[in-house]
Amino acid sequence: MEWLRQKIKILQLNSMNHPTVENLEAFMWAQRMMLDMSQNFADVGSKVAADDPYLNEAVRFPTAAAARSNALWQVDRARDEILKNLSARAGLWFFFDSRCAFCAQELPVVKGIAERYHFPLQLISEDGAPLQGMARAAMVVDRGHGTFKAFELKLTPAVVLVVPPATVMVVAHGAMAQDELQRKIVEAAIDGQLVPHDLMDIAQLEKRGIVSPGDIERMRAQAAAADTDDPQQLVKLMRDAVGRHMPDLTQNSLDH
Repeated sequence: MEWLRQKIKILQLNSMNHPTVENLEAFMWAQRMMLDMSQNFADVGSKVAADDPYLNEAVRFPTAAAARSNALWQVDRARDEILKNLSARAGLWFFFDSRCAFCAQELPVVKGIAERYHFPLQLISEDGAPLQGMARAAMVVDRGHGTFKAFELKLTPAVVLVVPPATVMVVAHGAMAQDELQRKIVEAAIDGQLVPHDLMDIAQLEKRGIVSPGDIERMRAQAAAADTDDPQQLVKLMRDAVGRHMPDLTQNSLDH
């Protein structure tokens, strides 16, 4: 391949500087060989990916319309279950400023989530005034912005997930749609290890099979320790890393 790549550059220059039939013929034949080699590479690559479930993107997450729709439905159900379970042990704190237009837009979104999943909701004013239509008794004032600063919040509106006695996770800054905010709450709960593994795997189905930076670093260290360029050993390292993130494709599950 390298020999042909070097030759094709020379043949191309010759044909451009001296566009004779012979020079163009030589260049075009060399170009044809390069295209054939690329096609052979693509054909074998497609076969390898189709035969290996860890390389097949359609196995990692369904691409067919019906299967994809079903998978996304499972993801939504898992996220719903996570939020229902989470509301029994955590609450939402909503930080706002009465002069903030986005805060007024986001309040119904946060209230909708709190009501749907029965989250305790604390409304916290940063300027001491309520939003339009909000009763003063429904809010508390963050005097001196002490809590805002302690949580290292950047702007309003902001949503914080609070898990007694002392766990606090900043979920979101700014206004967003309800489904996006729900997703962010679920992600915060997963990051905080507040979600059972079975629900976590389903809720993150779209990330199935994606190796983490930690996996990459571990592979690098293992490859360096083995001091090998053997393709089979390197493939095993990579396959094992992917396999840890595709639990339903492990040998145990395949045996059933």
